[in-house]
Amino acid sequence: MEKEALGTKRLFKIGICLLLAALAQTTLSQQIKPWLGSIDWLLLVTVYASLMRNPATALLTATAAGILHDASSGGPALGVSGLAKVLAAWVVYQISSMIVYEHFLIRLSMVAVASLVDLLTSLAFYRMLEFDLPAQLGAARNLPATILLGLAVNLLVSLLLYPVLDRVFRFGWSLRRSEAMRGMRRRW
Repeated sequence: MEKEALGTKRLFKIGICLLLAALAQTTLSQQIKPWLGSIDWLLLVTVYASLMRNPATALLTATAAGILHDASSGGPALGVSGLAKVLAAWVVYQISSMIVYEHFLIRLSMVAVASLVDLLTSLAFYRMLEFDLPAQLGAARNLPATILLGLAVNLLVSLLLYPVLDRVFRFGWSLRRSEAMRGMRRRW
């Protein structure tokens, strides 16, 4: 029963993070600076959820992130972003489930892998469907620069965002751990 409550609480927190990420993704690039449009906030939340090593959570988060991204962009290729984010989440989950050690370099490499998978999958689908590239992918002549900028910005933002998400998602766990450790000291 307690495990279900923790799972529900985690999904609620992920949902709030996705809504905040969608809000940031739609407003920051238009309101403050155009280069902030290169940050894929929804992908960063998806990667973080995929690093939790729960496949259902990873894929549900990626699906919701893709739907939010496609709904907010209003592009002609509805579903392309969802497929790209699900594929990126699946790749990150598969790699992170094989690695036991958690370190910020592993997180950075997972953000890099997910950013590349997401951008290249979106590009492939837009080319295959013969749609014009969205602003996120930029013009065809600047495609390598756009991919490198998106990758670099996502890596930098993840360095700042993931410690905040760690506090949001592990706050209760650290409290329970400290209470358990106090109980262990009393027994000895």
